Amino acid sequence: MSGVDKEFSMTKAATKKPTVVRAATSAERRKSLGALPDMSVAEFVDKQVDLNGKSQNQIAADAGFKQHQMIYMIKKGKTPIPMDTITALGKALGVDPIYFLRFVLNEYNPSMLSSIEAALVQPMLTANELAIVMAIREINSDDPGLTTKSDAAQNAQLKKLEAFVNALG
Repeated sequence: MSGVDKEFSMTKAATKKPTVVRAATSAERRKSLGALPDMSVAEFVDKQVDLNGKSQNQIAADAGFKQHQMIYMIKKGKTPIPMDTITALGKALGVDPIYFLRFVLNEYNPSMLSSIEAALVQPMLTANELAIVMAIREINSDDPGLTTKSDAAQNAQLKKLEAFVNALG
């Protein structure tokens, strides 16, 4: 790059306007979270405890609660999930911790969820979502924009991606 080109490039970069990220509306936030169950956090925890197969005492221990009755109190909506235990409780319930964090924050503190996602400039990804993104990158490693490939090449990539997504069940 010549000195003139370098100077122009630096001037052009310096004059770029900063990107402003606004907080998501509740409808946008729900869409970014994917299909959330139509229930409260208490109802969700109650259902997950039933589906999990572990005792409430075991779930409480796995989540790091000193008192096993915390699970009962959360299930009945008598106490919120302490913020510092959300990830551990999600794991103890067999729920993706990122999904559970987003679900809980969406109910307890939606503005915090919006702020976190705005600061990250992207939604938090669950393990399954991350696997899909990584598969897309693997399939499409030489071309971040699918539209620049021929129709045949693009269709072949989309078929691979579709097969991967179908394999997830």
